[in-house]
Amino acid sequence: MSVKPNGDNLSTEWSDDNEEAALTGVQTGILQAYYKFNVREAFACCGRPKAQDRPDWDAALSLSKDQAISCTRQGSAVTCR
Repeated sequence: MSVKPNGDNLSTEWSDDNEEAALTGVQTGILQAYYKFNVREAFACCGRPKAQDRPDWDAALSLSKDQAISCTRQGSAVTCR
């Protein structure tokens, strides 16, 4: 998922080309960040709260951030963690 500075986001399937485009977008400021994940929402099971009720839920992105890798610009580099 790539996120523009105004908060708009777009989800695409992962590929080397899409990752390179997202990395370049963050480096140049076209994108604010990009995220890598297998599923957007944490699975609710066995008494655990649903994704939207957990502290890592980002409503603007509709994403459980604890299970995503966030890639953002840190100075002149892009850091993914």
